Amino acid sequence: MDFNDSRHFSMNSGDGPLSYVKNSSYQRGVLEAAKAIIEEEIATKLEISTNSFFCIADFGCSTGNNSFPAMHTIIEAIKRKYESSELKTPDFYVWFNDVVSNDFNTLFRSLPPDRSYKVAALAGDFHGCLLPPSSVHFAYSSYAVHWLTEVPKAAAGFKRMYGVEKGEVYEAYLNQFERDLELFLKCRDVEMVKGGIMALLIPALPTSWDPQKEFTVASVIELLRSSLVDMAKKGRLSEAKLDAFNFPYYVPTSEQVWAILQKSNSFSIERMEILKSGTLLTVDGHVACFRAAHQNMLTHEFGAETIDELFILFKKKLQTSPVYAYPSSDRTVPRFFGRSCGHAVTFAKHFYVCKRGVLEAAKAIIEEEIATKLEISTNSFFCIADFGCSTGNNSFPAMHTIIEAIKRKYESSELKTPDFYVWFNDVVSNDFNTLFRSLPPGRSYEVAAVAGDFRRRLLPPSSVHFAYSSCALHWLTEAPKAAAGLKSSVWIGGESEEAYEAYVNEFERDLEAFLKCRAVEMVEGGIMALLIPAVPTYWDPRKQYTAASVTELLRSSLLDLAEKGRLTKAKLETFNLPFHFPTTEDVTVILQKSNSFTIERLEILKNGTLLNIDGHVACFRAAFQNMLTHKFGAETIDETFGLLKKKLQASPVYANPSNDRTVVVVAILQRNNV
Repeated sequence: MDFNDSRHFSMNSGDGPLSYVKNSSYQRGVLEAAKAIIEEEIATKLEISTNSFFCIADFGCSTGNNSFPAMHTIIEAIKRKYESSELKTPDFYVWFNDVVSNDFNTLFRSLPPDRSYKVAALAGDFHGCLLPPSSVHFAYSSYAVHWLTEVPKAAAGFKRMYGVEKGEVYEAYLNQFERDLELFLKCRDVEMVKGGIMALLIPALPTSWDPQKEFTVASVIELLRSSLVDMAKKGRLSEAKLDAFNFPYYVPTSEQVWAILQKSNSFSIERMEILKSGTLLTVDGHVACFRAAHQNMLTHEFGAETIDELFILFKKKLQTSPVYAYPSSDRTVPRFFGRSCGHAVTFAKHFYVCKRGVLEAAKAIIEEEIATKLEISTNSFFCIADFGCSTGNNSFPAMHTIIEAIKRKYESSELKTPDFYVWFNDVVSNDFNTLFRSLPPGRSYEVAAVAGDFRRRLLPPSSVHFAYSSCALHWLTEAPKAAAGLKSSVWIGGESEEAYEAYVNEFERDLEAFLKCRAVEMVEGGIMALLIPAVPTYWDPRKQYTAASVTELLRSSLLDLAEKGRLTKAKLETFNLPFHFPTTEDVTVILQKSNSFTIERLEILKNGTLLNIDGHVACFRAAFQNMLTHKFGAETIDETFGLLKKKLQASPVYANPSNDRTVVVVAILQRNNV
């Protein structure tokens, strides 16, 4: 891996004092300066239609703090365009893109609660195609396209990028920037609809400036470079490493950008403006901004122990020159280009065992149904969605199985194999960072993460060809109110009957909502494979158990702790576990009621992996720890699961994994032709 490659490093994550979130006010100022231009170009140039959805992509979103205001500006302007044209406002979908190492978890958790759009994250290099053809109506990129795919070889040895004489190194950087920007445009040409608009905000330099009185971002970069050189001379960092390093970005002149854009055969330049950022930085501002952007890269290359010293030295160099004392001396000029298109970690470590066994049991069924039932076409792309992906360790093998089966279907039909796109969905609090960083390197599909409740609409209409969900649909939107007080969700007669019926009804409402949303999102003839954990109508608790039995032991463990005063009874009175293991008959009845799908096949299988007592404890802890920690406090967790283990050990039934009567309902549904 080339670690001078900007595609491997992201801005500082999180929202702490050194994060990009807290140190990117300059970039926010660029958007403020460009806001009126974007609004005007949308009003006068954007071609709109009667489509029910409108897709926007932000290439280089970071953690979203500057992207969210941009999306708000763009969407409000588009809404006004539709209103003035007396057309119905469409549903909006925004794809947020950045490198795989970007902190998408912070992005998802920072989403504006009152936003008027649905969201997906695209992890990957925007110099390659990331989205299906003709799927983007408006593309946006701010302070991102100056990052390069790699450092030019001529710049090895940490040679100066911006010298007085524009020599070999400068030309190598310029050529690399030109190649990369052309790649970016080529990929957006494929992804954008005809008449779509692209807004690019690119940091740029004037052709010349007076270094005695003025500075630019290039001047600041040179001071950071000289700080690294000084530290190497002092032996504070490795000279050998410095010789193999250089910065993987290039800030062009506005004339250079103009010349590259003019060469594009797919886009026309509708407008180009030279702007000043609405935010000018002090010396401390420059240090914070550069540290937020460079720390991950420099830490990887030279070690965390060098970072504080490096940026202290960098600050001293800025303070030494009176030029940097006046923010108004900054001659960096962001440029606006309007373009028109002419054509949970623990969960991953433990819970995978039981989920992976479910997939192995269902694999042959899925392959057979794809071979015999899936309707294919000559489309150049094929979209798959996994609802309830977690961190991906079980989802990746499932996607491989599905895609390989679809490829065989195309080959047997003598049709060209399409490009594959996979949307990975889970709740907003899911660890998507781990998912992106665990992606199989040899995968044959592009990836997006869709954060949100799968009982609601998440994707554009008729955009999904194959839907998949494994061990996810038994989770409920909420625990029923009738079950508050940690009442039993297993029907054992007496007072538990009301709680049990409440759980059954909640599961039915949630599964119907899931099917209703997928009916909108899936193409006619599309296939959906659902793997739902379930229990038999009856089992002998003296000799057998199910997942529901283990749940009951967890419930009783919590009640015991409350009795001992180890957790708050008041909190327990408003709590219950938000999931339900249905009977196989309940699942069948609900699926049969759907008017949008037909059941092509329904099988009852045993999980391919049986768990011992330690396996059950690890599995349940992986699934419930975050929830129980939030409700009762981290100090209760070890004791809770220690007690669960004792209860499992106290019964000889759980000593033999073959006594487990939990089953998996494998349902293959086909979207009806309307």
